[in-house]
Amino acid sequence: MHQPGLIEIFGTDEQPATPRRLAAGALTVDIADGAVRAVCWHGVEVFRGVDYPLRDANWGTFPTETLSEDFAEHGDRFAYNRQFRSGGDRFTGSFSCLGTVEGALTLELRLTANEHTEVNRAGFVVLHPVAGVAGSPLLVTHSDGRTEETSFPQAIAPSQPVFDIVALRQSACGVTADIAFAGDVFEMEDQRNWSDASYKTYCRPLALPAPYALAAGAVIEQRIAISLSGRGAATAAARADGIALAPPTGRRFPELALALEAGWVSDSRALRLLSTPTLLRIDLTDPAWQGQLPALLKAVSAELDLELVVADTEAEAASSLNALRDLLEKQDIVPRSVIALPRAYLKSYQPDAVWPAGVTPERAAALARLAFPALVIGGGMLTNFTELNRYREAAAAGDFLTHGLTAIVHAADDKSVLQTLEAMPQIFESAEALAPGKSYRLGLVAIGMRSNPYGAALADNPARVRRPMAGQDPRQNGLFGAAWMVGAVAATEASAVERLALAAPAGPFGLVEGERLRPLYHAFLGLSRLQGRERLAVATPAGLAAVAVDTPEGTAVIVANMKPEAQEVALPEAARFVILEAAQQDPRWLQTAPRVQGRALTLAPHAVAFASIGPQDCFGGGR
Repeated sequence: MHQPGLIEIFGTDEQPATPRRLAAGALTVDIADGAVRAVCWHGVEVFRGVDYPLRDANWGTFPTETLSEDFAEHGDRFAYNRQFRSGGDRFTGSFSCLGTVEGALTLELRLTANEHTEVNRAGFVVLHPVAGVAGSPLLVTHSDGRTEETSFPQAIAPSQPVFDIVALRQSACGVTADIAFAGDVFEMEDQRNWSDASYKTYCRPLALPAPYALAAGAVIEQRIAISLSGRGAATAAARADGIALAPPTGRRFPELALALEAGWVSDSRALRLLSTPTLLRIDLTDPAWQGQLPALLKAVSAELDLELVVADTEAEAASSLNALRDLLEKQDIVPRSVIALPRAYLKSYQPDAVWPAGVTPERAAALARLAFPALVIGGGMLTNFTELNRYREAAAAGDFLTHGLTAIVHAADDKSVLQTLEAMPQIFESAEALAPGKSYRLGLVAIGMRSNPYGAALADNPARVRRPMAGQDPRQNGLFGAAWMVGAVAATEASAVERLALAAPAGPFGLVEGERLRPLYHAFLGLSRLQGRERLAVATPAGLAAVAVDTPEGTAVIVANMKPEAQEVALPEAARFVILEAAQQDPRWLQTAPRVQGRALTLAPHAVAFASIGPQDCFGGGR
């Protein structure tokens, strides 16, 4: 087994966060990068994390540096203390976490602004898990002393389910947690909108003006007190005896596409071996779009679907749609589908906010149908599920429903990125409920962020480190990105998703970088061999993701190790397999690499295995 290094796995030599566990009896917390990553009581994850991010005027996160920290455990209690600075020297602060064997946890934050800075958020956020918590009771205490009995949302809530919070009581999985907040007014949002697998209680209220200024010398002091009781309830254990396949699900493996826009074109010889549907985005409000079009169309090697950004005025939107139609007709190019979205709707708005004047998504769909009467017309959004959930009228427009997904809106550590795979099935279920029975086709599904609906720009990431809201995420270059790609497709198993774009030819989401093949290339190629086949249901041990279909050659199984350490796993039957555990520059590697016979797989960190159960190889090997 090859032992990949940091750059091979993550695309960066930045060390991943390594949690340190502190325990006091049945109470445990994990500390990583200066924040609490999990709060558990009798083995039950009660809170997914407690953090204190500083968000800039574009909702990007200021980088934070630890100046000093100390850990202490004394049997019946533990303590963690940290001194830090953030945004260079814009802010300095201290954070402490104290836990006791009785189930008491106290967290305190002191933050000082050293210069005048505009922020959108500065203070505590508490993440509540979804598994076992969705739909469970929630008692809220408001700032005027009133109490309110409610519950955590089951379907994904488009707006805040709870406002004006000074205390909460949640009861789930056999544990009751009382949590009291001091130092600001808190409210809750459903982070599954952004593919985070959590609910978040945060400060300050979004109804207040943002960004807001912190003057030089301003001090923020906050405190959270948590009390835990109960002994926890047994949960269903993950499979420990290997991968199991069930009969066909009745659903087809989705079609895989490549996303394409100006600047993402490549003439790599490897890409010429692929014949992949292309989801082409054209900004018809950009004066340069007609000049960009020839190179974009030349890069299309198979079916063409269009994502069009149009003007917010009807005359301009209709004119540009007609101009594009005429140019395509002159070249005898016939797309399969079109979705048109007004430029204003690339931004996000609260459901009760003042929405943009001018062309709406429904009207843009109608204009697209007038310009392209013979084509399938889409409805939905070109950004995240968040924007679709907040403007549900877009779900009714057109013949199919669409939106994109990104994994790093709020956090960019490896654990948080992998947890987005937990939220995806719930996103798909909630989206399907907005347009029952309608065809469901996803746009770009990737770790990195394609555009920023919440601010003026993406976060700069020249060092290619793990940074929220960055378009350049280093893990797209490594085995981690390939494993996450398999996990994203696995998450569609029970959904109605018919198509999704998993990468681009080049650029930040590219299968290639110049002529260098990223591991994404081989994962995408292997997954594309399964499309259109009837899916088999797959059950896996914890820390693995897998997809499977029956083919004329046999049963094809793709397995990804989602852990940063090696894992051993048993296939359902003896198979021939090959494992992607290092960067491979031969575009025909999947077809030509020597196969191993057997049932037991040893997977390096974030490695991907391609296995064939049956008389022939399902991935083109030996041909």
